[in-house]
Amino acid sequence: MKKMQKPARLPRRSVYNKGQIIFSPSFRLAGERVDQRSVVGVSKLCAPHLREYRLYSLLTRSLLRSTTLSFASKKEGKKKIKFPTLNLRTLREGREGFGELLHTSFSLERNTKYIAILTLFVCLSLFQTAYAQRDTTKQTRNDTVKQANNDTTKHANKFTVNGYVKYLEQISFVNDITNLQTLDLIHNRLNFKYQPDDHFTFRLEFRNRIYYGDEVKDYPGFAALQTAQNGIVGLSENWVNKNSVLFNSTIDRASAEYITGKWDITLGRQRVNWGISTVWTPNDIFNTFNYFDFDYEERPGSDAARVQYAINPSSSIDVAVSPGRTARQNIGAVMYHFNKWNYDFQVFSGVYQQNFTAGAGWAGNIKDAGFKGEVSYFASNKPDSAAVAATLSVDYSFKNSVYVIISGLYNSLGKDSLVNVTQLTASTLSAKNIFPFRYTLFAETSYSFSPIFKASLGGMYSLSGNSLIILPTITYSIAENWVLDLVGQSFYSQQNGSYRPLGNSIYLRVKLGF
Repeated sequence: MKKMQKPARLPRRSVYNKGQIIFSPSFRLAGERVDQRSVVGVSKLCAPHLREYRLYSLLTRSLLRSTTLSFASKKEGKKKIKFPTLNLRTLREGREGFGELLHTSFSLERNTKYIAILTLFVCLSLFQTAYAQRDTTKQTRNDTVKQANNDTTKHANKFTVNGYVKYLEQISFVNDITNLQTLDLIHNRLNFKYQPDDHFTFRLEFRNRIYYGDEVKDYPGFAALQTAQNGIVGLSENWVNKNSVLFNSTIDRASAEYITGKWDITLGRQRVNWGISTVWTPNDIFNTFNYFDFDYEERPGSDAARVQYAINPSSSIDVAVSPGRTARQNIGAVMYHFNKWNYDFQVFSGVYQQNFTAGAGWAGNIKDAGFKGEVSYFASNKPDSAAVAATLSVDYSFKNSVYVIISGLYNSLGKDSLVNVTQLTASTLSAKNIFPFRYTLFAETSYSFSPIFKASLGGMYSLSGNSLIILPTITYSIAENWVLDLVGQSFYSQQNGSYRPLGNSIYLRVKLGF
């Protein structure tokens, strides 16, 4: 194939720079730099392409041709350059094997991830355009039309839909950074809510996840881990599980809520959140979550019946029952909330998977610092089955936008060593055994450089297991409803007197909310 001649750079000064439009190439050839100019003659240096793909070669061969452009310069006189333009003749005649190009370059088996991403973002663009148009139309209505359509608008608000789409790229390695394991995730969530009146609310929320990468096929039990749920009904399905691709759909919220007076009754799959603390929540016996699973903000749900009664504005009673698939998995408890000395307290007692359980928690302030704590006790009829989990945390926000949180955990069932990273990242934790270590400290500091840019650095240290975990995070708001996150997780364990890496993971995530 004949190489296309690189276009020469436009001169720094041209007779057309003063108020006249000059030609600016709309794309760049691989490995070169081209100056682009605006109508006022401002030069902007474009970054070079990283590589030249076969798709580009085929396209340039069949669809592009060279066109000569003449311009004048005071210093250099009349110049001519060649630049690539669309070959309309090739398009009309369909020559140069364009059908073969589509077949070989967009093979479904070889480019599943890229086709899925492209399709996803095309659909999102159309949806966002329609959504923005709807909002614009609403804002431009005059007061007369708004007043006439009040009833219609109120009826439309009975049904709401929101959610997000996220793309997550994960790169993992141990010692050798050249030996990488990759995992890509396209994560879509849809939340439907229907509120026919002031008493009833119906919710249906689910997420669709497409995994693609080495860990799908190399990690044992990866597919089974995605379908694990807390409930009597299996509402998770792996639609595709072949080679390096896994497509999973999970319904984690499906509930009906009735509110009247001081009563609040909810039936179905829901989030029964009894936790207070940020990192570890021993009181959260219904929906224990893993702190390292940062991509699941909603936390898992459970099939439960919940009744809440407000005694007065500062106290209430909360009763929840969650039957398991077997009698050993049943959970039920009663919690009492009240306020005293400007602190919010809670105490509870019940049954947790054939264990008697009781606990308490509080949240308040010591001057300007937040102070929280939780403690839970578990015991069964088996000898040496008693367990205690307790956590304390203090957080403080400085005037210069620096935020600091320090937390500690005691877990009587914790071990003194960390064998592998999956004990932390992929294990299903329980309220009775909430973390692998007996004593653990957590500290994190964050700083907001601007309202759209934030960075934080956190770490965990096991006093008993001599293990260290480093957790850096960078968050940047690209635009409204668009967020970019860069997250790191590094795990170290002391072996033979020195700390050795057990695993490192880097996550790049883009999130679009709607």
